Parts: sequence; C-alpha cells; structure tokens
Amino acid sequence: KASNYNNVDSIALISGYVDKYSRDSIAHGKVVGDTVSSSRFMVGVFDDWRIGLESFAEANNKVVKGRTWAGGAPYGWNSWGVLQEKVSYQSVIDAMNFIHDNLMPNGFYDKQGKVLMSLDSYWSNLNDAQMLQFVDSCKKMNMIPGAYMCPFADWGGYDRPINGTSLFTWKDTWLKVKGKTVNYSGALCMDPTHPATKISIKSQIDHMRRLGIKYIKMDFMCHGAIEADGWYNKNVHTGTQAYNEGMDFIRKQCGDSICIDLSISPIFPYQYTEGRRISCDAYSSIDNTQYVMNSTSYGWWIDKLYVFNDPDNLVLKSIYQNGTETLGENRARITSGAVTGMFTASDNYSTTVDRGYPTMSKTLAKDLFTNVEINEIARTCKSFHPVDGNEAGVDGAENLMTYENDDYVYLSVINYN
Repeated sequence: KASNYNNVDSIALISGYVDKYSRDSIAHGKVVGDTVSSSRFMVGVFDDWRIGLESFAEANNKVVKGRTWAGGAPYGWNSWGVLQEKVSYQSVIDAMNFIHDNLMPNGFYDKQGKVLMSLDSYWSNLNDAQMLQFVDSCKKMNMIPGAYMCPFADWGGYDRPINGTSLFTWKDTWLKVKGKTVNYSGALCMDPTHPATKISIKSQIDHMRRLGIKYIKMDFMCHGAIEADGWYNKNVHTGTQAYNEGMDFIRKQCGDSICIDLSISPIFPYQYTEGRRISCDAYSSIDNTQYVMNSTSYGWWIDKLYVFNDPDNLVLKSIYQNGTETLGENRARITSGAVTGMFTASDNYSTTVDRGYPTMSKTLAKDLFTNVEINEIARTCKSFHPVDGNEAGVDGAENLMTYENDDYVYLSVINYN
C-alpha cells in the first residue's frame, strides 16, 4: 500500500496468489518436496517506474531466457477480424493476391520481407488439398502460412474418442474443481499433463506440420493453467506446474521452425513461445483501440519477455460497426498496432464472400497500410512506452506513447474522445 505518490506504507509478498481475476475458485496448490521454496521475488527502487518494469523483465530473462525469432514482429493478415466462420479457400487466395500486389510493394512486410497469412478458427473450412495449395501459394509469394488451435480447451463438451487413439476419450482430459468440470467461454478445461491431451496436441501439430504450417496462433491458453482438484501427473500440484508441462510438450512438438503466438494466456511462463496477445479480441472502434492501448500502456515491457506483443487484428471495416468507422478511428487503430508490435490486417478483401465491406476495405488498406514510415515503425521498433502514466485510480489508456532508437525519437498521440 502506498500514499502521496512517494510513501510506501506496507508491503506483502504473496507467492501463489489466486482469485476470481485469475479464474480460480479454489486455493493455490501446495508445493511438495523435501525442500520447497516460494517463487522468486524482485524488489527494486527506481526513479522511473517504467524503467522499473523493464528492469523486472530483464531480470526474468537472466533467470529464464525468452525465445528469439528471426522475423521479429509478424506482418500480415488474419482471417478472424471480419471473415470469421465464413473463411473460404477463395477468400484467402483473394486476400493473398491483394496484399501481394498492393501492400507488399509499399513496405508492408516483416524484417525478412515476408507477410504472414494466418488462418484462424474455422480454417478447417479448407480441406487438406486446399491447405496444401494455400501453403504452396505462400511459398511463391514470400508469405508465411499460419493456422490456429486451442490445445487446452475442449469445445465439443461431450465424451468421444480422442484424436488418434482408442485408449482415451475427451472425458479423460477434463479438469475438475470441487468435483465438477470447469467451462469457460463455452469450452471445458483440459489437463495439460494427461496423455490424452498430449495425444490430441501432437495429432494437431503433426497435421499442421505435414501441411507446411509455419505459424500457429494458440488460443484460450488459460484453460490449461487453472488450479484444479488434481492432475494426471501426481507430481504436479499447481496450475502453473501443469501449464509448464503442457507448454514444454507443445514447444517440443513445434521445434524451432514454427512460430507460436498465444491468446488469452498468462504472462508467465513466457519461455515457450515467440508472441503473446496483449489484450483480448479487438476490432475497429475507438473503444476497441482504447482497450488495446490500456494493455499496452501498462504491459509494453512484456515484449522483453516475448519477441513481440500482439495488439490483435487491425480491422478497418468490421461486421459490428455497419461501415460507420471514421478515418480517425481507422488511423487510431493502425497506430495502436504500430506502437504495440505485431501488425496484422484483418479485413475481408474478397468479393466472393458476403461479409464486411471488401471494396471499402481495399481502398482504405491501399492508403493506410502503405505509409512507408509507419510500416518502418512496426517493423523495426519494440513496443512504445507511456510518456506520463495515469494517476492512481484513473481508468483508460495513455494518450502519449514514445520510443527511441538510433535514428529517431517517436511520439504517438491518440485521441480516444
């Protein structure tokens, strides 16, 4: 507890804190062993709170090193922002052609000159033959083929055989809290330590590897980190221990050739993946931009743990605003992406699907995603940090964010009103 901006009235260090905000309704598990210790703590005194948080991230990296990725923050397109469940092979090819012909020649690409084409949920609308054609087209266009999975969330919700085996069923994977299964957002939480969960994960990643996928967005990761009554591995006693085991298994299945970007995930542990989405779903409205920037305002330093922070999809004309977004809203949303990290367009660029506003989206994209200097920011800079910092008790996001490199001092200004 603090007061008057300079007095520390009391300090309590709590290892294994859980509450409703961590989606836990039971106490933290008890670590067992001949010798046990709490999590490691860092205590620091800094003239600048921003340097303090960045130093905290750097201290973590001295204990457990984060991953690296040659391409840096990905540039590209994701199917969820507008197409969602209507993604189709032709709509993907249309998006690829539009980006290749209109955006890439004007600086829309990552450090290696590549563009990510990320197929989100419902990518199974494409059959294997279409996926192989999609991957082949990516190779020809200098693009990275991406797909999607939820390793610890069972959306079926009923018992049936697990992928690739007759030894287990999905029911075997379900975690229980106080004797009952746990359902968040419509999906049951799965035990990351159970062989059936690992069989499912391996089956999915092996399939993606055979198709040639090089990037996987993994969603609803918190489903595998909850505190539970128990786990298959009896040496695991906490949700984070279970999550570590599951993530270590995932990393080994992906190897070093597949980039992983986490969504709805705990910040720690961070050492298994390249990216993490800094907020939840965001689309085109100024409220969505402020929501993302609230996360960036206080979590910019997380990109010292991961290769990049992900501000979610930069939608210009969404299915929720009826095409009423102003140019100012569009510019603010693109700015929120440029100053956060990953730079992913997500409009529908295909007239073959009746979804969104493809004609307006393409016109706007040609204008707003081809600013060479803004593209350079997202390609070469890390996340911006706040200039001032809101006073205690003030909700919202920073208006002023800044970043300095060898060439420039950048300043971003967003008006949320």
